[in-house]
Amino acid sequence: MTTNFLATFFIFFLYFQLLYGDNKIDKNSLTLQQAIELLRENNQEIAIANRDLEIEKNKLASINGYKLGKLDLVQNVMRTNDSGDAFGFKLSSREATFNDFGFDQFLAGMGTIEQDGGASLLKTQPKYLNYPEATNYFKTELKYELPIYTGGKLSAGEKMAQKMTEISSLSRDKIIDEKIYELRRSYSDMALLNATIQHLSIISNNLKTLENIANNLIKEGYGKDVDLLEVKARKSAVERMIAQSQSRRELLYKYISFLVGSEITQIETFCTDHTFKNISIDNFLAENLDIKTAQKGLEISEQNINFNRSEFLPKVGAFGKISTADNNFLNEADRHASWTIGVQMSWNLFNGGIDEANLEEAKLKKLKTQEQIKLAESGLKLQFETISTEIKNLNDEIIKLNSELDLTNQIYKNYEEFYRENLKPMSDVIVKQSEQLQKIMELLQLRNKRNERVFALQKLYHKN
Repeated sequence: MTTNFLATFFIFFLYFQLLYGDNKIDKNSLTLQQAIELLRENNQEIAIANRDLEIEKNKLASINGYKLGKLDLVQNVMRTNDSGDAFGFKLSSREATFNDFGFDQFLAGMGTIEQDGGASLLKTQPKYLNYPEATNYFKTELKYELPIYTGGKLSAGEKMAQKMTEISSLSRDKIIDEKIYELRRSYSDMALLNATIQHLSIISNNLKTLENIANNLIKEGYGKDVDLLEVKARKSAVERMIAQSQSRRELLYKYISFLVGSEITQIETFCTDHTFKNISIDNFLAENLDIKTAQKGLEISEQNINFNRSEFLPKVGAFGKISTADNNFLNEADRHASWTIGVQMSWNLFNGGIDEANLEEAKLKKLKTQEQIKLAESGLKLQFETISTEIKNLNDEIIKLNSELDLTNQIYKNYEEFYRENLKPMSDVIVKQSEQLQKIMELLQLRNKRNERVFALQKLYHKN
C-alpha cells in the first residue's frame, strides 16, 4: 500500500511539474528567441519581401532622378550624296562656300545678261548644289534637358513612389509577423506533443503496474484472465498513440527547420500560459499593419489626384546643347563648334476629355479607399473583440477543467486501489484511466489553443 501511494504521488508530482513548473534549459536546444532571429535572417519569404522593398527603393530613386534632368551624348556618323543633306552638313560644319551655290557657273554666264537680260542665267541649275559628291558627316552633340515646371506631376509621382516604398516595407513587416506567429504556434504545438508523449508514457507505466497487479492476482486466484487481456490491449493502444505523437513531432521539427532556414533537431519549448497586455481598441488599430497599409494607399490616391490634375497645367522645360560637326571625326572641333540654349513651354488644351475622365477616376478611387479603410477597421475591431472573448472563455474553461482533472485523478486513484482489493473489475479501472487521460489531453489542448489565440492577437497588433 505504501509503495503504491509513493508511486502515485511521484506520478502526480511529475504531472504538476509538467503543467506548472519551469523547464530546465538545455544549452544545446534552440530557444524561441534564437529561432526568431534565425527566421529573420534565413526565411525565404522574408528574403523575397526584402528584395521587393529594394525594388521599390530603386523605383523611388529613378523617379527622383527626373528632377535632375538628363544629359545625352549623341554621335552621328553618316555618308550621303543627297543634295539637301550634303549642303546642310556643310553648313552645320561651317564649311559652306559660294561655290556650293553654283557661283562658278553664275560668274561664267555673266556675259549672257546683256543678250537676254539674265533670263538664261537664272535658269541655270547649280551643279555642285544639285549633284554634290558623296560626303561624310560626323556630328558630336552634348544635350542637357531640365524640367522647370510640370504642374506638380513630378512631385506627386515622387510622393506616390515614396508611399509605395513604405507600403512595401509594411508588407515585409507583415510577412515577418506572420512567420513569427507560425513559429510561436509551432513551438506551442511542440510543447503539446512533448507533454502528450510524457503523459502517455506515464499512463503506459501505470498500465505496466496494473499488468503486474493483474498477474499477481491471477496467480493468487483472485484475478481473471480477461483483466490481463484488457490491460494489455489498453497498453498497446497507448503505445500506438505515443508512436503517432512522435511521428508528428518529427514532422513539426521539419516545419520549424523550413521556417528558420536551418536544420533543427532540438528546441527549448515552453509550458507557460502566454499573456497579452491590455490595450485600447484605438491603440490596436493604430499599430495594425493592414490599417497602416490602407492609410498609405489613401495618401497615394490623394497624390494620384494631383498627378492627374497636372495634365491641365502647362509644362516648362529648359535645354542647352553644344555640338561640333565635320566630314572627319572631331576634326577642328573648336572651330566647328556651336551651341543652343532655350526654354520650351507646352500646354495641352484639348484631348477629347481624357484628362477629365482620368481625374474623375482618381477622385473615385480615393473615395473607394476611404470606404475600404472603414471596412478594414470594422473587421479588425470584430477580430479583436472575438479573439479577446475567446481567450477569456478559454481561461474560464481551463480553470474549470483543472478542477475536473483533480477529481478524475482522485477517482482513478481510488479505482486502482479498489481493483487491488478486488472490489472493482479491471474494466472499470481502464474506463477511469481513459477518463483521466481524456481530461489531461483536453487541458493541454485548451492551453495550447489559448496560446495560439494570444499569438494571433500579437500578430495583429504588430508590436509584440
